[in-house]
This record gives sequence, C-alpha cells and structure tokens, in this order.
Amino acid sequence: MIERKVYEKGTVVDQPWADLYEVVYGELEFKPDEPAHVTQWLFNHYASSNDIIVYKATGSLSLVGIFPHGSDTAYFGYWETINDLDLNQQAFKLLEEDALRQDYTSVVGPLHFNTYHRYRLRLGSVPSWKMFDKEPVNPTYYPEIMEQLGYRIKNTFQSHCLSHEVIEQMYEVAKSLSKQQVPEEIIISQLDKSLWLKYADQIFELTSQIFSGNANYSGVTRAEFDLQYNAAFAAGLCPHSSSLLIDTVNDRLAALSLCLPNYHGLETSTPVYEDDYASLQQPTLLAKTVGVHPDYRGQNLMNAMGMYGSAGFINRYDQVIFCLMKEDNASQNFTKYLKKETALYGLFEKSIG
Repeated sequence: MIERKVYEKGTVVDQPWADLYEVVYGELEFKPDEPAHVTQWLFNHYASSNDIIVYKATGSLSLVGIFPHGSDTAYFGYWETINDLDLNQQAFKLLEEDALRQDYTSVVGPLHFNTYHRYRLRLGSVPSWKMFDKEPVNPTYYPEIMEQLGYRIKNTFQSHCLSHEVIEQMYEVAKSLSKQQVPEEIIISQLDKSLWLKYADQIFELTSQIFSGNANYSGVTRAEFDLQYNAAFAAGLCPHSSSLLIDTVNDRLAALSLCLPNYHGLETSTPVYEDDYASLQQPTLLAKTVGVHPDYRGQNLMNAMGMYGSAGFINRYDQVIFCLMKEDNASQNFTKYLKKETALYGLFEKSIG
C-alpha cells in the first residue's frame, strides 16, 4: 500500500528514506549522506515554488515528487527502495498521474531540488573506492528498476580514479601543456579556510557564472549555497591542491578548483584537513570542482590549476578521483589517454505527455 502525502510549507518533513537506509544499505559499505536539517530547509524553501508530494510504503519504499510551478518537467528524488518492481510500478504510477494532472510532459530524476544537492544514480558495479564525499550511491538494482519503469538515461557522468603512478604521468602531461603562461595580472592562491572567508561573496558569484550554462542547472540563493559550501566545508579542503585564481588588476576572481581528501569512513561529519589528513589509511584526493569564469576562458587557466593541483598531491596521495564529470566536460581531457578506473552515473528521464 502506497501512502501519498502533500508536503505543506513550514511543517516538519517526514523522511521515510532515512528509515530505509539500514534496510537497503545494511550489508553494503556505503549509504547516502543526507543531513536531516538540510532536507528540512530544502523542503521548506522549495515549497514556495514547487508542489511537493511524498509517496511511501513503510519499510519498503520512499519517493518524492517535485513539481516546479511554470515548468513542463517534473522531478523525482529521495528514492529508496527494496528490490521490488511491482511496488515501484505502483509508486511511480501515482507520481506520473500527479504530473499528468498538472500538464507536465516529462519526469526527470533522481534530483533533490537542485544540482547543488544529491542527484543521479550510480550505474554498474561498485567501484574500488566504495564511496566518496557526496557521491550518489545506490544498490546496483536501482538503474535496472528505472529501465523497467520506462525511464531512459538523459545525461551521463563519469568519475575517473588514477593511481599514484599515473598521477606522475599526468603531471608530466600537464607540464607539457603549460608552456603558455597565464596573464601576469592573474595570481594563483592557495585556497584554504581563511581565503574562502575573505572571498566568500565572490566565490558564490563565481560558481554561478561558471556553471550557469550546465545542463539541469538552476541558480540558488546564497543561503542555499551556504548550506554545504561554507567555512566548515572550506576547512576540509586540501590547501596544497585547491586554488583560487585572482585578477589583481580588476579585483575579480577568474577561476577556482576545489579539491579535498576522501574523508569517507572517518568518524566525523565536519573533517578538517589539518586534523584529519593524517588519519587516512589510503589518502585519496578528490578533484571535485574545477572551473573558469567565461570572461577568462582560453587563457590557460585550466592547465595552470591542473599544474598546481598535480604538484600538491604528488607527494601526499596514493590516488586521485576526478569526480562526477559530465560526458562532454572539458575536464575529461586531463585523463583522456591515461589508465584509470571509471565509475558511471546517469540522470534519468521519462516522457509522459
């Protein structure tokens, strides 16, 4: 029996997906990291511009329908389920009927309101690293259920894991590509917590300018950005590999790279690089976000950040993971011809209109 409940703005969110983590992920070496306070904030914030409906079968399934006002596309998220096709057919039928009644023509997901938060499914077998910070994870049967329900992959993404030996090769490749110098007015600064706090307002603006052209992107408020990208996040960055490129003449930010160790498995929800790096058994660097402001593209800044990052991790990490790159992302050029382990992810879509 599937229960259906419309979320009302300002009320406490029932979070049945959290109750399913032990059932679905109990024997696995990973599970989603979905802070309850973040979820509560998102539901309350987005209820002003979306209809939100929670579908659940206690102990077996959770699903949330997200219906943006003024859009042709509905979304689903917070999907956790046992391996039961019939149950999922019932739940998604309810969601799709709700979408059709409001004249939506397609359903896309999983996506938790915005691409700044959890979205996509991991496809195929479990990679050797099991999970990294904020990686979308799920049992291997999830994509199979999607296909059986008539959903098809809309966009694909990849994470590339490179060994220390290959990292050294990559460093040599990066050096060969860096003969062209960056403009002299641009300096590369070590990005740590103190620099983050100094430039926090500009970093928020820079990320919007860099990524606003990406597929499925929609802008966020500063308050929503600060839910995850804040001083605590900055304290976990690897300052030897993360960088902020500053145009000193025009006092503008030109580019940034956000890299941090994979803290997954440590008993802390707020890791600090200086305190927790030494506790890592197999130090793995996560290249999470790298981007250049549109006004500064074509000036060798990507290569400069690659050089800086390579020099920083070469004596500190056993491997590196380039995280969640869209299939046509230029970042994949760094690893295109290098030996690597690859994990695949997909965002799914179904036409209903």
